[in-house]
Amino acid sequence: MGLAKEPWFKEAERWIKEYPAIKQNLPPSPDLFTFHLFDQVERIERALRELDQEEQRLLDLFYRQKKTYVAVSIAMHMSEKTVYRAKMRLIRKIADHFGI
Repeated sequence: MGLAKEPWFKEAERWIKEYPAIKQNLPPSPDLFTFHLFDQVERIERALRELDQEEQRLLDLFYRQKKTYVAVSIAMHMSEKTVYRAKMRLIRKIADHFGI
């Protein structure tokens, strides 16, 4: 559980969780005060495009459907420990794309 307490992990999870609300509330065009939001959305979308199918499914189960480790392990036919490791790798990959 050590990686889940790292600042990069918490920041990447925050970005993933806030992404739908940020994208929905973006103004029509960027200005001086909202440019960072457009940049953040662009980085998130770029990172999500580069995920493979299994990583996208894992992301969907954890963050969009808000499933537990047990539910994800059953849905993906993996052990809980394997699901945890896969989530850590996924968040690390996304954090690297975010530049965190």
